[in-house]
Amino acid sequence: MKALLVFVLIMGISCPLCSQDISENGDLELSSGFSMLLYQSVYSYQLNSAIEMGLRGDLIEGWDWQVGTHFGINPMLPDLYVRLLAAPEVRAWQPSVGFEFGFTNRAHFEAGDKLLRETRVAMEGDISHFYIAGHSAPLSFKISNNWRVSVLELHIGTHVGHLGRTARVQIGVISLGKKF
Repeated sequence: MKALLVFVLIMGISCPLCSQDISENGDLELSSGFSMLLYQSVYSYQLNSAIEMGLRGDLIEGWDWQVGTHFGINPMLPDLYVRLLAAPEVRAWQPSVGFEFGFTNRAHFEAGDKLLRETRVAMEGDISHFYIAGHSAPLSFKISNNWRVSVLELHIGTHVGHLGRTARVQIGVISLGKKF
């Protein structure tokens, strides 16, 4: 199962970047932003913030792809992700919704209280590094021909191994993108 997920991630990253149509269009968007991440596991939770960087391009009419990373601030651990997005454009409003597949090493929880510590540590010991999440950016707007701003993006997901054991909720506070 892990080999299949690694293959899907590699193909998701490499295929859009090698496409001739994308390089001929010149419609690549480089974006950067700030987000907050909440991890909830059976007996514990963690909250931290991250800087997000991404590269986005057109797949076909109304559909976009995006690859990128979230650099966790405390602790300094990155996520790598691939997104497939339905991205209609209604004048300046450019919402998107889709799926995010990623690899992370940020699911670390503090030891916490002694009560149930052994059970908690045992359950958190085998959390998968791969996750899947739903992504939505309903407040995304074009502010000029080449610039886009997005606020309050929402990602809700879980890790692939033991689906549902961890909940991953990420709020993209703000993101600014520029097309090249």
